[in-house]
Amino acid sequence: MKIIFYSFCFLIIGCNSENKVKVEQDVKQDTDTVRSKDSITSREEIPDPVNADELIKSWNHRYRDTITIDTVLKKGVDNIHITFRHYCLFDSSLIVPEVYVKLLGMKKFISNNFESSIRIETNDSLLVDTTIDKSVFSKTLINNNHYELFDYGALLFNDIKIGKNVCRINYLIEVPLSDVGQLFYVDVFFSGKLEPVDR
Repeated sequence: MKIIFYSFCFLIIGCNSENKVKVEQDVKQDTDTVRSKDSITSREEIPDPVNADELIKSWNHRYRDTITIDTVLKKGVDNIHITFRHYCLFDSSLIVPEVYVKLLGMKKFISNNFESSIRIETNDSLLVDTTIDKSVFSKTLINNNHYELFDYGALLFNDIKIGKNVCRINYLIEVPLSDVGQLFYVDVFFSGKLEPVDR
């Protein structure tokens, strides 16, 4: 009877040990699979460092790319002299948070603001002498729920169209190193009035 009892105990212990080993193996296998998936995801999310470097290099190149327009128009007997400049402020005050640069493997990106200056003269009279920065579009940005552009966007020059009594300056306000942006323009009237418009 004792022999039967001991045999039965060994059989139960043996079964439990096999189950325990099998469970541990299953858990180990599941853990390895999760790690593998995580590593694949992280590799897919972080782009090729060369591409990220090129993107940053391309953005930083804008800092030195000052745009200057100097032209004279004939309006009746008057000469209209228009001088326009768009340039970087090198203020390091535009802090782009991780949500916009995470895919580049960055926690944040420190960039600079841009602004334009425009001066319009006719003969010996000064009609316009003003500076245009992102704050010109503050009301438009907030009214249209472009808070990300209000907080983190840089004012980039697109083009300028000169009419009889107005200059229309087209801008792109864009979060640096991202695809988040919106086109805007401002009408600068020869009377000195500025009128920003959301396109």
